[in-house]
Amino acid sequence: PTMQAVLLSWVPKKERSRALSLVTSGITAGTVGSLFLAPMLVKSFGWQSVFYVFGATGFVWTLPWLAIAEDKPKSAEDCAPYACEIEDIEDLLVDKIDDSPPDWTAIPWGEIFKSRAMQGVIACAIAHNVGLILMLSWLPTYFASTYGLDVTNAAAVSAPPWICSFVVANLSGVVADGLVERGFEAGAVRRGFQLVGSVGPSLCLLKIALGQKTAEEATFWFAAALGLAGCSLVGFNAAPQDMARRYAPVVYGTFNAIGNLAGSLAVWLAGFALQANPTTGFQQIFFVAVLIYWLGAAAFLGSYRGEREFA
Repeated sequence: PTMQAVLLSWVPKKERSRALSLVTSGITAGTVGSLFLAPMLVKSFGWQSVFYVFGATGFVWTLPWLAIAEDKPKSAEDCAPYACEIEDIEDLLVDKIDDSPPDWTAIPWGEIFKSRAMQGVIACAIAHNVGLILMLSWLPTYFASTYGLDVTNAAAVSAPPWICSFVVANLSGVVADGLVERGFEAGAVRRGFQLVGSVGPSLCLLKIALGQKTAEEATFWFAAALGLAGCSLVGFNAAPQDMARRYAPVVYGTFNAIGNLAGSLAVWLAGFALQANPTTGFQQIFFVAVLIYWLGAAAFLGSYRGEREFA
């Protein structure tokens, strides 16, 4: 949520899709690193070392952030290299725009949840996070149980899909910005990329559910699924940039929290499905994920217009 406010104050509208993609795709880049590093740490130092090392990296990133980060430009010179191309930059510099964090009780929660666009975004966030977190959590287990790979090899073949996601997400950001700069409506651009980001992964998971003979074939389709899912970073994930300014972090935090809760619940339920049906459990999980992807896409495409909804 914090980054939504930072990008609104520092990045011009014509470059926000690529900036948001780059920032958010850091999650997938970190996932790739962890898939290689975690097995080595467990093997050499025990499972506790994973938590110590990954926890310590948070402090490493915090130090430069505290040293250089600012909420917004303090002067026109701070805007380089954009020459203060941010809309309303003059008002922002002299505090005419109220971008202070809103009081919890002053947030228009009723208005936010009644918004059809917001409802569509929430539905899409649920679908995206169910698919994403299921793959994040169960991909190594899938390769280990289906193809008999050990933990290290299962983690290694799980990495290419996340690399594809990182690459596609950042390419999508550049293309989306180019379309907006050429005059396409932001809402149409978001819907188009979200269509690819929802239907694409669902079709790939459907292909996987129908069975793949080798781990290499499964890796290819998972890579395609997560790569296409990267388009969602300039789809529903970019909605707060269109829908609000002051409340952009609230909008993002709301649908992101709901989406992650749904994804976490899906991981928990998937565990029960695998216990009950060890041989066909993954097939059932993927079929359900496909259906959820389609429902989320339909809700978003039918309601989102890319218009300012909140302050």
